[in-house]
Amino acid sequence: MIERWYTDTTSESIRKWAEEFLRLNTCPECHGSRLRLESRHFMLDGKNIGELAQMDIGSLHSWMNDLESRLTERESTSAMK
Repeated sequence: MIERWYTDTTSESIRKWAEEFLRLNTCPECHGSRLRLESRHFMLDGKNIGELAQMDIGSLHSWMNDLESRLTERESTSAMK
């Protein structure tokens, strides 16, 4: 609806208002992961859940192969809980 208003209007004020909703901004805090700081700090083998979610399925599968052997003792304990 906002895109339609943006393209169909002759009003410059409506167009400027609509642009605020159409602009893509990446959050400077989470860099687009939509995760709280605490969630981004928990890592397995150097990757947090946000980084894993961005991986394609083939890369994720490769990363997960033998993951257990690459984990530190602390990571292994946390991962098994």
